[in-house]
Amino acid sequence: MPSPSSTENNQEHDKILEETIKVYNKIPKDISVPKIIDLYENSQFNDIPLEIIKISKKDNLKIETVICFGKYLLRSGKFKEALTIFELSLKIDPSNIAAWAFTIITLERMGAKKASDNKINDALKKTKRHPGIINLKTPYASNNAYANRCLTTESPERLKSLIEKKPTSNDLGEIAYYHYAIAFDALQKNDKNIAINNLLCAIEIIPTEFRFWALLSRTLIIADEALNAFKASVEACTLKVQKFTLDHLLLASNKISKLYLFDNLIDKIISKNKPDTGIINLKAKRLHLTRHYEEAFKLLSKSHEINDKNPETLLNLSLLSFDSKQFLAAHKSFNRLFSLHPEYMNDIQKRFYNLLCACFLNEWDYIDAELSITLSAIDKVSSLDTIVAAFFILSMTDDFKKHVEVAKLTSKSILRKKDFTLTERFNLYKNHKKIRVGYLSGDIGEHIVSHIFLPILSSLDREYFEPFVFSYRPDDGSDYYKNIKEQSNFHDISKINDRDAAILITNNEIDILIDLTLYTSASRSNIMSYRPAPIQMHHTGFPSTSGAPDVYDYMLVNKFYLSEETIPYYAESLIIQPHIIETAFNKCNLSDNLTRSDFNLPDNKFVLASFNEPHKITRHIFKIWCSLLHENKDTILWIYAADEQRRTKILDEAEANGIDRERIIFAEKLDFDKHKQRLHFADLLLDTFPYGNHSSAKMALESGTPIIAYRGISQAAQISALHLTCANLDSLIAHDDRSFITIASRYIQDENFRSACLQNLATVLNRSTDKTSHKPTAYYELALKMLYSRFKDNPSINAKQSFELPELA
Repeated sequence: MPSPSSTENNQEHDKILEETIKVYNKIPKDISVPKIIDLYENSQFNDIPLEIIKISKKDNLKIETVICFGKYLLRSGKFKEALTIFELSLKIDPSNIAAWAFTIITLERMGAKKASDNKINDALKKTKRHPGIINLKTPYASNNAYANRCLTTESPERLKSLIEKKPTSNDLGEIAYYHYAIAFDALQKNDKNIAINNLLCAIEIIPTEFRFWALLSRTLIIADEALNAFKASVEACTLKVQKFTLDHLLLASNKISKLYLFDNLIDKIISKNKPDTGIINLKAKRLHLTRHYEEAFKLLSKSHEINDKNPETLLNLSLLSFDSKQFLAAHKSFNRLFSLHPEYMNDIQKRFYNLLCACFLNEWDYIDAELSITLSAIDKVSSLDTIVAAFFILSMTDDFKKHVEVAKLTSKSILRKKDFTLTERFNLYKNHKKIRVGYLSGDIGEHIVSHIFLPILSSLDREYFEPFVFSYRPDDGSDYYKNIKEQSNFHDISKINDRDAAILITNNEIDILIDLTLYTSASRSNIMSYRPAPIQMHHTGFPSTSGAPDVYDYMLVNKFYLSEETIPYYAESLIIQPHIIETAFNKCNLSDNLTRSDFNLPDNKFVLASFNEPHKITRHIFKIWCSLLHENKDTILWIYAADEQRRTKILDEAEANGIDRERIIFAEKLDFDKHKQRLHFADLLLDTFPYGNHSSAKMALESGTPIIAYRGISQAAQISALHLTCANLDSLIAHDDRSFITIASRYIQDENFRSACLQNLATVLNRSTDKTSHKPTAYYELALKMLYSRFKDNPSINAKQSFELPELA
């Protein structure tokens, strides 16, 4: 964190911060609640309502204390018990607003949407439409349901009459909430001035309502009044420290480049004896998203110590373990979450998470038992609130229709529909001398996407294009990050939220926005759903359809991948590259100092290799590899496996298929440059299926090593085959198990066939350095120019149309 300077402004900010912490520390605690909690945790009530009633009669327990106990149960993830307590509190006092509110909130947390909606209707009748019930949703939710309820159910004349007469204290409360509703509605329409004026009116009436200050802070952030926004967010936190008031303090602190103030406040709160696990999880998630894994683990461990059954903590631990490649720990956390809170996720999401962990651990027995059940259950759910599903389905099946199904289900949850958009679709900016192309990515740095993207960015013709990069991955210090930053208008959006990132993109007037990540790890593709650019598309990171035609207008795809069977299922319109386009091969400059012994490889064996992540290596494809080893005795398998548990699984599976353990050699994880060097020492790279080799295939060919490809139907199962076609090595493309073994065996055994293949590859690699041929981005630039020209002079075109690029002379 940056250290505070000694300027007057900094002193003012620090003073406000200290006042916030003082007020937070003075928040009174109900002394009866710990007593109930202690009784509950030690005796394990058999009948919670009965025991509470007994305690109530004995200790004259107030309803507020009963509700506080219910809130404790809710925070602990004991939803059913909490619901029982809140329903009990309604029996004690049917008009209690808090009892109604927490009953509804608990039902929502349990996923009982219909029951929750019914309770809202009951509550509105019982409480005479109390503003607190109307405002049960977060005040700036993705829809304006609250504003609609408040503004349409009661006529505007009602507000006018309340203001004109001498209002009572109840009337004043209603007036304040009307102003709040008008402000919220105005903000959805981007009318910031009306929103600010109405919020100031609401605050004048009820200066202690933290929601008013929170929305004012949000509005001021959007209006670029950063310092006032910071003061408003501090006021909100002073009144009530909870997740969304802290969210605003985070945004405002970031706006005035004082993020340390937010972190100081959180750290002070967390340093207390028993901080709220929700606040700890908030900071842990921020550290997780910015890839500060070790610090995030420390915080989540503290949250776990406070309550080892909290579902949010268990889920965050699972996801953090997964992203930091601790798959066994992730698997255990997921299982504990699902066993303690079976209602926390629907069945299909649980299966996806468990199967994904199993794939990374090569738990093939578990996968064999669960895979068919999971695939058959996909059409029984309405949405999938997990981004891993769309990515993982590529490794589960080559059925493109299933890929599309899961992409559509994922898009409903991940790409949340907005009530407003930031740009008008296809209405391009008229004043640009160059086409502004924006790239959104979470993989800028030491990542394979950057390895693919950097040559495109470097070659992009600056006479016609002005590239912008919006990265939500922090600087990892790599040359890739440095080079991409230097060669573009670069914006680090890792510390701002999705909406503000979308606004930033819009303010840069991007003509064509390209998502390089989509449904992969730590994705923030929700930014695209704000429509921050007139034309939006995706390529590179996710090799399938988005399933979201309202968010992604186009997808760049090679003709090689398309067939009559698959074309109708793409959600986007397609920009189709001709299949004869050459892959931009960059011949690897090999080191003279390396030998096979540097990688523990024998000189007298034919080396078959796979450097894929474990989720791509199915039991089915591994058995094919074992058959290949069985038919060719002088071969060994050189395979990447990072941990001992996975290595043991691979050795056991090889032995079960009749292959000696000595014929398996394990490869370590290396950076891209060293990895490309070692690829040269493999004799033949083995493809995976159904999620095939992508960048590894290209890098192997660039280092002079061919690959045997297993071509399927989906794009994910065809990329290595395309690379071979571009390298004039179609003879190494297989279409089924038997042909895979036959072609690979021929390459191993037939020296003439092998020499011919290597000669073809050498010719293509030498041609790739020929400056007289088309530059690698020629077709790519043509695609962007044609796309731009289609809408520049005719933005009224509503129908998106696929189009094919002409072949260049």
